[in-house]
Amino acid sequence: MAVVHASVQERVAPGVALALDGRALARVRAGDEPSLRIHAWAGDVLLLGRYHPDPAGCAGVTVQRRLSGGRVFPAGAGFVAFALALAHRSALESSEPHALRAEQTLNRAVRGLLEALKLLGLDAYYPGRDLVTVGGKPIAWLSLAVEDEGATLVEGALAVDRDLSLLPELADRADPAGIVPVTLWLPDVVTSLARELGDRTVPVREVASALLQGFRRRLGLGAVEDDPPPAPSLAADEVAFALPPDLDRAGRRSVMLGTLVAHWRGTSDGTLGAVRLCGDLIAPVATVAAVEAALAGAAVAREALVERVASVLAHPEHFLLGVTAADVAEAVLAGAP
Repeated sequence: MAVVHASVQERVAPGVALALDGRALARVRAGDEPSLRIHAWAGDVLLLGRYHPDPAGCAGVTVQRRLSGGRVFPAGAGFVAFALALAHRSALESSEPHALRAEQTLNRAVRGLLEALKLLGLDAYYPGRDLVTVGGKPIAWLSLAVEDEGATLVEGALAVDRDLSLLPELADRADPAGIVPVTLWLPDVVTSLARELGDRTVPVREVASALLQGFRRRLGLGAVEDDPPPAPSLAADEVAFALPPDLDRAGRRSVMLGTLVAHWRGTSDGTLGAVRLCGDLIAPVATVAAVEAALAGAAVAREALVERVASVLAHPEHFLLGVTAADVAEAVLAGAP
């Protein structure tokens, strides 16, 4: 039985949480045992994925980037989050790093969340992708980050006292220019733990206890509860995402998890110059960089673009979850004059 070092933080700043996740990945990369951190944030937080451009932001809403990719989600008060750091994406089942595909990693990890919801009295379902539902309504999300040397973070959050319909309001306040694509969930199509339990307030510690038990039971983890890790210095732990100003063309493509955007620059000979992919991507940092590098110099033609992306995705360490080589090609072509 694998041992996971677990901790609970009832109130943590978003930037501190990001830094702690980075430190946890560094430790498992160095050979330490897996860690599970369960935490709650305060205030209103617009939680960006790894590959979203920065909105302008505003007073009253914290705009925070997470290590994992995928969609933008609301966070802060009313949500309880978790972060499971593993040596590689297959560590829950095998010593072989590429034994599981990326979607299988999420499928294994979500079992702990489903068991936690069962312990809390709910019959939850994982339809795949990035959401967990109760009665067909999203109540939780999860995502994935794969860093250098394969170190993997599975993270997500459960709607406790508020729900995902908070997202449009936070986006309107923090991103009035609409720079970041968001899912416009309405209150009647999502739910929360409190709503499903008859508006009962569920303390963070009760949710954390259920999550800890859920991961222990369904994933076969021998949990050792530790004190919360000390808050690190944040200076070197911010995750930046910058769009070079000379990328004057952009094309969008609807994909499984939302929106893929390809920013690029053309050249005088009709090929692609620099390329930057962004949006609701769940992918290793190395994969995104490799795809962008492969596209540079390609002819702005569907067949040539598909061939270049497919050559990257043929390697087992690379994946773009829910995004095909054809999707990337179509996003590029959507920005062509």
